[in-house]
Amino acid sequence: MWACWHAKGPWIASPFVEPYLDADGSPRLRLWFAGHGTESGPSTQFGTPTPTPPDYSIGLAVSADGAAFIPDAYDPVFDRTTDFINHPSELGPAVLSFADRRLLYYRRAQADGSAGETLAVAVSPFTPKWCVPSVATL
Repeated sequence: MWACWHAKGPWIASPFVEPYLDADGSPRLRLWFAGHGTESGPSTQFGTPTPTPPDYSIGLAVSADGAAFIPDAYDPVFDRTTDFINHPSELGPAVLSFADRRLLYYRRAQADGSAGETLAVAVSPFTPKWCVPSVATL
């Protein structure tokens, strides 16, 4: 997942569970969450290596039974950067399919999770990879 998990936590926040049917019709759960850590190594600023401070970014895990979740290989699946080196936080993920798109709603915040900024949305085209929402989500 993230390059570094911090012992001072909290590591996981804002869980959101999305039921869906896999390609073979099997019920599955997607767990969207805000994970705390660093996404990249240090940057060089004016010739000095500078560590990337930890922040919250959106992660994803999948489960067939609701008890054991497997993290997505590409976690974090959503991370914003400003000035190519600053990573503000993304909290409170909520995801839904609408028409021909997938919408990821989240709350912007400072890197340490404080000082919430605003509600935002990221849009992705709907693809077969996302499979069919279950009846429970309709």
